[in-house]
Amino acid sequence: MVLHQYDYIFAIGTIFSFLDAWNIGANDVANSWATSVSSRSISYIQAMTLGSILEFAGSVGVGARVADTIRTK
Repeated sequence: MVLHQYDYIFAIGTIFSFLDAWNIGANDVANSWATSVSSRSISYIQAMTLGSILEFAGSVGVGARVADTIRTK
């Protein structure tokens, strides 16, 4: 039994999940790179590039272990 009448709920939930992840990531990047940019160690563009790459790599690399820890404890 396939419930196609509830597909819109899945679509809306998916959109809001991505928006939430985007906002959490943006907050984390600002916290971790602000001192490097304000001290002029790296430029704003370099911080955004490194932040994007490293946030994505971290979420893909250890995201499953974090979710497993949260789920079991």
